[in-house]
Amino acid sequence: MAQANGLRKSLASGVFPSVLLRRRRIGMIDERLEQARRRLMREIANDARDTASWTGRRVFSERVMAAMEAVPRHEFVRPEDQAAAYVN
Repeated sequence: MAQANGLRKSLASGVFPSVLLRRRRIGMIDERLEQARRRLMREIANDARDTASWTGRRVFSERVMAAMEAVPRHEFVRPEDQAAAYVN
């Protein structure tokens, strides 16, 4: 019943179900990319700690980490390669 009411409101407002489904899919994709980005940042921080004896650097500077975090890596690859955009 609630779904039917939502559908009626969507149709009345001119937003069709396919648009709503696309928006939901995009939101899910955005969340997956965000999770991958967070995982990558943790991996980079862990790698810095793990290689400190070789590099003499236990952490990267805050500016470097902020720059790496800010770059939307998925925008620099083909759409079919986006799953690999945040692989270290």
